Amino acid sequence: MKKLNLVFAILIAFVTFTSCNNSEDIIPDIIISTISPETATIGDIIIINGQNFDVNNTYQVFFNGLEGTVTEVATTYLKVTVPDRAASGEITVSYNSKTINAGTITIVNVFTGNITLLTQQEVDDFGANNYTKVVGNIIIGSDTNLTPESIQNLDALATLTEVTEELGVYENTKLSSLSGLSNLISVGGNLVISYNKILSDLNGLNKLTTVGKNFQISDNPALLNVDVLSNLTLISGELSFSSNENLTSLSGLSNLTSLGGFSLSYSDNVTNLNFLSNITSLTGNLSLQSHITSLEGLNNIKTIGGKLDLQHNLITTLNELNSLTSIGGVLNLYANENLLNLDGLDNLTSVEELFIQEANITNIDALSNLTSVVGRINIYACNSLINLDGLNGLTSVGSDIKVKDNSFLTSFCGLSNLIINHNYSNTFTATGNVYNPSKQDITDGNCSN
Repeated sequence: MKKLNLVFAILIAFVTFTSCNNSEDIIPDIIISTISPETATIGDIIIINGQNFDVNNTYQVFFNGLEGTVTEVATTYLKVTVPDRAASGEITVSYNSKTINAGTITIVNVFTGNITLLTQQEVDDFGANNYTKVVGNIIIGSDTNLTPESIQNLDALATLTEVTEELGVYENTKLSSLSGLSNLISVGGNLVISYNKILSDLNGLNKLTTVGKNFQISDNPALLNVDVLSNLTLISGELSFSSNENLTSLSGLSNLTSLGGFSLSYSDNVTNLNFLSNITSLTGNLSLQSHITSLEGLNNIKTIGGKLDLQHNLITTLNELNSLTSIGGVLNLYANENLLNLDGLDNLTSVEELFIQEANITNIDALSNLTSVVGRINIYACNSLINLDGLNGLTSVGSDIKVKDNSFLTSFCGLSNLIINHNYSNTFTATGNVYNPSKQDITDGNCSN
């Protein structure tokens, strides 16, 4: 009986010991609460906070697939160094044949300097570094001869969010898409997209919000629209389109609220400017040298800091400019064949220079509130113009006045106030008109034929 009890006791002790050992072998899963900081740069140490880390265990931490270096393990955290070429995205922790998701992180990976990428291999090699920011210029292209090495895509640049200086994409013979720039948010300098033979759209710039200087889009013969630019709100410099012969619409830019200047030339399929309806002032120029049929979209512009240059358009009226009060540069109206008067400029009070040339206008009465021209006045070859009565409000002209080759012009009485009452002392020249008075003729009251 004693032997039986002894055996039973040993059995109970063995079971109890085995049970305790099995309990000790159960290792609880780690629980991750936060990653700190949530934004880091290459080489930074981040902390993965949580519970149930084992100081005797081995942990591997991966940044979007690239392994970082674990520098410290404690029961409530891991410390890890962000590896070279790490990209924003998912962080995972592997241990004991398990892998868990720890969350996400934003990696700021900065390249400082200027870089030119001439071949697809150069694009891919640069992109493999997963840079998020270039402090300097980045030029993509300058490839005028199609070769097997020509740039075909920008996919490797998908991590790029900011270029602090110029971004140029030009002279690419094989590039059909900008899709690799789909995370680009801002360009601090000029953004130039020019001479790309088969680029049909700007898809890839859908996150772009700001351009710090000029945005130039020119000589892209396959470009059809700019619809993808709907998030672009600020261009500090000039937005210019030139020689994009198949471009038909600029409506994708309708969310622009701040613009330094605008230029459109040799893009005859663009017929309206409705996308500019949110713009109230331009610090630079407004230049239209195309076959624009309407100025609708300019209704809210009150001031133009530079020149207003309208050439070779099909507009019939300037009524859409009736909010405009001042032009800091030249007002140049040249060869707008369908324009019969200047109605719409009624609130204009000052310009730097006034050039009206090769126009079919019959009068300039709408300029009656214009009091000051800082520089010159040149009225040339306006063959339906019969008088200058619209200039009767002028009190100051800083330079010469030339009135030439206006084949029906008989009256200069609109200049009497300036010449007689405000002692205009600069050169006045009238030639090739029906009547060509001198300044003294006007002073003597002989202002018309």
